[in-house]
Amino acid sequence: ASIIANEAGLPFFSVNAASLKDVRSILLYFSKLGRSGIVFIDEIHSLKKDVQTALLSIMTDFSVRMVGDDGAQQVYDVPPFTLIGATTQAGELLKPFFNRFSVLELEEYSQEEKRALARAKLEKLGLPATDDALSEIVRRCRGIPRTIGIFAKGAADVALAHDKTVVGKEETDLYFELQDIDKEGLTKSDLQLLKILAEADKPLALITLESKSGIQREDIEYRIEPYLLKLGFIEKTERGRIVTQAGREYVGSGFSVPERAKNERENKELP
Repeated sequence: ASIIANEAGLPFFSVNAASLKDVRSILLYFSKLGRSGIVFIDEIHSLKKDVQTALLSIMTDFSVRMVGDDGAQQVYDVPPFTLIGATTQAGELLKPFFNRFSVLELEEYSQEEKRALARAKLEKLGLPATDDALSEIVRRCRGIPRTIGIFAKGAADVALAHDKTVVGKEETDLYFELQDIDKEGLTKSDLQLLKILAEADKPLALITLESKSGIQREDIEYRIEPYLLKLGFIEKTERGRIVTQAGREYVGSGFSVPERAKNERENKELP
């Protein structure tokens, strides 16, 4: 979005959907924008439904009605703009709001492209990496490019702390063990949710999962659940979330994340 604005020579600002809590916050942000500017909203599916409705009105009429400080309803004009949104969950958007957009579906980076990102990050830090190390970083990144950079930096820090000049699998394994991230990129929270579903042996609603796990509903819905669905470890039904056989088998060992990482490393070292 910033490239488009730069090439077009137009004003630009970016905002996360979580910052747009109501109509007033929309007007606050949009008032900073000049005529014909470009607005980028990341995680646009996180917008509340009433905020989506307000934005739809603004996109249609470049104005919105709101109750003013004196209690009277007022009409606020907004300069013409172009709105670009990014989402991995388009189904969470109101249909009329979604239909106002032209949709461009982006493909996930290939494995080799992800490895190239990890390699470039490590080279920028002045450390080469083995193929095994790059593979581990890519395997556990959950398909998120920015996470590759975070993992590469973490593995590099471990290597430097141990006076290594190359980031190898041993360093990446140790980094992931310290971070409680297992071989599939699952965290303690992910595994906790899987175990709750496995023990329940029945569909559980989000509110029940939130209560049993202590993890906020938004974290479950937008951070944990999508990746577990992608791995095929859980399914969503009309009655709630259930664990699949693959998910049940994955948590069946009963190992904690550090123990699993330790055992994997020790097994590799056996003759």
